[in-house]
Amino acid sequence: MKTALLLSLAVGASLALVGCNANEKAADREASTPPPTLNSPHFLREEVNGEKLVIYQMMTRLFGNQNTTNKEYGSIHENGVGTFADVTPTALQGLRDLGATHVWYTGVLEHATMIDQREIGIPLDDVDGVKGRLGS
Repeated sequence: MKTALLLSLAVGASLALVGCNANEKAADREASTPPPTLNSPHFLREEVNGEKLVIYQMMTRLFGNQNTTNKEYGSIHENGVGTFADVTPTALQGLRDLGATHVWYTGVLEHATMIDQREIGIPLDDVDGVKGRLGS
């Protein structure tokens, strides 16, 4: 009985000490500024290092593409394509000069293509899945 009582007191004291520590941490969190959320009315006015957050959405398949052809179901050779090599320090500085503080790379994934690249180990894609021919 004494052992159970002592054990109960020890557990209770431990919980009280842990609870105090948690309360102190909670007070510290409340004192700091919470991060912005999408629901925050001031989200678009948030600043990063003293400047307004401006995100440039980069479509990597288009960025740097000099070919203006837009042939429906056209190949890369017909319509052209941008590459990561087009994202140079000069290009990034140009975006910075426009006021962008961040770049969001959109569409960075493996796309189905009609180009035969088997010589470098990339298998052929199903022609029906290329360019939305399956209705996607």
